[in-house]
Amino acid sequence: IAHDMKAPLMAIGGFANQVSRKLRQEDPNRKKLEIVVQETARLESMVKQMLDFGRPLEIQPTEISLNELVMKTVKVAEPVARKSGVELKTDLEPSLPLLLLDGPRIEQVILNLVTNAVQASPAGEHVLVRTHLESDEVLLEVADRGCGIMEEHRDNVFHPFFSTKKAGTGLGLGIVKKIVEAHGGDVSFQSNPEKGVTFSVRLPSQ
Repeated sequence: IAHDMKAPLMAIGGFANQVSRKLRQEDPNRKKLEIVVQETARLESMVKQMLDFGRPLEIQPTEISLNELVMKTVKVAEPVARKSGVELKTDLEPSLPLLLLDGPRIEQVILNLVTNAVQASPAGEHVLVRTHLESDEVLLEVADRGCGIMEEHRDNVFHPFFSTKKAGTGLGLGIVKKIVEAHGGDVSFQSNPEKGVTFSVRLPSQ
């Protein structure tokens, strides 16, 4: 179904965008078409998530610095965090070894976790991204300062299509879990002592 939706959505968005550009700036129909383009893009993103989740996952690992991936991804997420009034902080272990990772896939994991943490945190709070070495594993943690996860939802967090967000597909964390496990790692979460939740990604260091 997701595959069949992809082509018509691209056509709708593309044609609406073309027509919108031909209208005068003050034309009231231009604003309507801009909404069509925005909502179509949102649906295309949802369809992409469904396709990513449904396909067999093949990773292409290379030796890479997890800290560099974190810094790159945090920079990408900063405008969204700033708009929400949330500060992004990092605490990165400088002595981490290089890891065999599929860079773009792990960036997807980090971005998903950071975006979720920003959305969970009220304005004026911060999200902390940490890395450190623990025995023969590297730990990546993303801690928010939100209201936490309700007890009745905790068992379903990584289940596909489960979401407490009105506009969510419920696939983001499912995809995170799939990518992490493909790297031989695991992902979990725990409540913070004061408030909020920390998602932890464990990756083998060898």
